[in-house]
Amino acid sequence: PPPPPPPHPATTLELKYHTRPEWPAMLAALYGAVARSGLADQLGVVAEGRAGAAAHRAAQRAAKTRVPIFGLLRDVGARRDSAGRPHADLSALDADAALYDGWSVSVKLLDSDLVAAGGAHAKPLSVWVADGEAELEAAWRLGVESVITNRPRWASGVMARWRRQCERDGPWPQQPGPGG
Repeated sequence: PPPPPPPHPATTLELKYHTRPEWPAMLAALYGAVARSGLADQLGVVAEGRAGAAAHRAAQRAAKTRVPIFGLLRDVGARRDSAGRPHADLSALDADAALYDGWSVSVKLLDSDLVAAGGAHAKPLSVWVADGEAELEAAWRLGVESVITNRPRWASGVMARWRRQCERDGPWPQQPGPGG
């Protein structure tokens, strides 16, 4: 069997449009290429729902490779509090914890309860899309393992500045994310 996946992949991929007829063939081609490349230990994939996770696992088995699967948590359709802020369904995270190696989470759902739930299952969180400084800072302060951004150079520069500040002044205190 292939080796277990790393806890924090360098690159996470999402193969969208799983309802299209060509999607299973594209998934098989993706994992075939991953197996041939020898890069499985540097990758992660995002899957939506139990059927998506099962399709990814089956394609991985067929290609004799293993890539961590991150369950997709969208803010659309999420439970909302009295102020209208979306929150992740933490009981669903508990129920589906065995399906995934981590979670790919909308930044709008990010809060200390979600980070604690990920930590309770020893599952990394990858937060998307952190394109503003407030979103990036919330992810930084809450200690998420990775962020997805459309502005990678900008985000790298901001985080490098924060690292230097932390090295000089000590770590920042954790604060609740944008959701509370």
